[in-house]
Amino acid sequence: MSVFSAQALAQDTVDIHTVFADRASDTLFIDGDFGILGFTPGTPVVRLGGVDLVVTSASETHIEATLPAALADGEYTVYLELPGLSEAESTSAEYSLTVLSLVTGPAGPAGADGAD
Repeated sequence: MSVFSAQALAQDTVDIHTVFADRASDTLFIDGDFGILGFTPGTPVVRLGGVDLVVTSASETHIEATLPAALADGEYTVYLELPGLSEAESTSAEYSLTVLSLVTGPAGPAGADGAD
């Protein structure tokens, strides 16, 4: 277990680079620059469309959280808050995520045989 000073916990911004909703594993992946995380996994606050998610993994650049069951297609706001030692040191960011179902179309015609 690492010990961080109050100065190390303070950061000016939370930069979210990418967010991916994997319905097959019911996991929300958030990648970015979260600074030095002076907290244990489960402490960051992650909300999807206003619903609190359970954080299962957290590092300085990657956070994973459990998606709600049967997540519908739509546009969602992802809210991420990294708490500090005090409310004044907490930082947060939002990200807009579009969730769409992938539909496999019918098979196309067979292609021509390749040259030998």
